Amino acid sequence: MISYPWLEKLHTNLSKLPNLLIVEGPAGYGKFETVYERTIKIFCEEKTGCDTCYQCSLVKSGNHPDLLVIDQENDLIGVDEGRKLIEFMSLTSSSSPSKVALINNANLMNKPAQNSILKITEEINLKNHIIFISNRPKSLLSTIYSRCQQINISPLSYTQINEWLRSLGYDETIFNFPSYFSPKDIINAINNGERDTYKNFLNTMDSNQSFADQLGFFKELKMPYLKKIDYLIDYVILLIGRNTQFYSSNSTTNRYDSMKLQNLSQFASHLINYKGRLLSIKSLNEQIGIGYFLSKLHHIKEN
Repeated sequence: MISYPWLEKLHTNLSKLPNLLIVEGPAGYGKFETVYERTIKIFCEEKTGCDTCYQCSLVKSGNHPDLLVIDQENDLIGVDEGRKLIEFMSLTSSSSPSKVALINNANLMNKPAQNSILKITEEINLKNHIIFISNRPKSLLSTIYSRCQQINISPLSYTQINEWLRSLGYDETIFNFPSYFSPKDIINAINNGERDTYKNFLNTMDSNQSFADQLGFFKELKMPYLKKIDYLIDYVILLIGRNTQFYSSNSTTNRYDSMKLQNLSQFASHLINYKGRLLSIKSLNEQIGIGYFLSKLHHIKEN
């Protein structure tokens, strides 16, 4: 398992797992993996997370009767999941002293789901545990916070992430990846080759290639339309950052006047608004959208 040094406080606090706990911090920081690793030790016959005993094999297969994991990446966590949690916690444990429920991405729980579980958080059996793992601060009802212990993970600086990458043996810097990438995203990108994809994207956008060549490059990119828009947003922010000394630049960096920077800023806002529409309207035409935004960016850069 990858080491996440910024979670040392979490490791310390999990030495005795609270009955009710909220862990909050940015996405992709290893919160769920750390909590899950501690949870396995509760069930392990050796209390070490040996990964070989019968209890660990049940956890690994996803079939342990006393462990419930609710994990949604994008969709809301609704009342059905809340009822599942209530039913799970109302039953006695089957093969271990404790029952544990992990709600990952708890910030996606809608209010009806949160309201539905208030009673179970108030009357939880002292042998059992419910852990909420949230990527957004103060995303749960105040009545849930009042009943839970809380651990907050602070955002990392670029320097901290770069030092962490070096400690893992990677000769990389955070600036080789999209600015919205989390530490886990960076590791995944290194392992699956996306780092090279992003590098080729930057080289293409910074080059003097024609609009048609750049459009062809985008058509060949093997990634979802939404991710292409994310790349474009990131590149426009990078252009602005290079001119405001937020990102490093060199002698070949184009210097933009205040009017062009303002146009780029407005264009970034336009892209972000379009991304919001794309999330709710899946049928928006990719070819038309990419063509429009690339032509607009060309116009801003060249005028």
